[in-house]
Amino acid sequence: MRRIVLWLVGGIAGSVVFWLVQVMTGGPTITEFIGQQIAAAGGYPLAWAPIIGWAVHLGVSLAYAALMGIVTALLREMPWAMSVGIGLSVAVFLGWSTALVAPPAISVTISVLGRQGWPSELFPLNTELGLPLWNHIGFFLVNWIVQGWELRIGHGTRRDWWLTIGIIGVAFTCLACLTPIAVLGLGAIGLGAWTGRLDAVLVPLLLGFIVLAAYRYWRMRRRTP
Repeated sequence: MRRIVLWLVGGIAGSVVFWLVQVMTGGPTITEFIGQQIAAAGGYPLAWAPIIGWAVHLGVSLAYAALMGIVTALLREMPWAMSVGIGLSVAVFLGWSTALVAPPAISVTISVLGRQGWPSELFPLNTELGLPLWNHIGFFLVNWIVQGWELRIGHGTRRDWWLTIGIIGVAFTCLACLTPIAVLGLGAIGLGAWTGRLDAVLVPLLLGFIVLAAYRYWRMRRRTP
């Protein structure tokens, strides 16, 4: 039951974060675009567009979250260092691969749900290193953090909250480094001028969390008979 709750929380939280990043960067949002396109193609009332857009977005997000949930469950029995490295690598790979196929997948979704059948032409693959890529990677990192919470990534971490804090801190700091979330957050609260100094804050913070996690893991291993 707990895993189901974490799956739902991860999927919904990831979808909201994905949408918020698009809103804060000036849009258009995926919910707005898909909802309007499906409503227009299928002849649905335009008032249904937001509902359609969010239904599709949440459905896809929960499916992606289920993928990350399976990965997280498989990592449960692996050594701590291996599970962390594989988890981060899989999150980045899934973010890249889903961003790559997103445009053609969106064209199929619009055409099928718009009652037009299979589209005669697909949108091209997304091969750019832009916001969609970082947004997809951020989605899977959020899910890795949320769904990995119950598993605590490895044996014995249930007893060491400092180790858990170190792992989560590393993941969140990497998320801030790899995506525009920190920049957008500072801009939203009127501190956009500080964005040029983010490296001076994030890099020491990342190193600090890495040292904390490594030290607590070393202590945990020493206590293990």
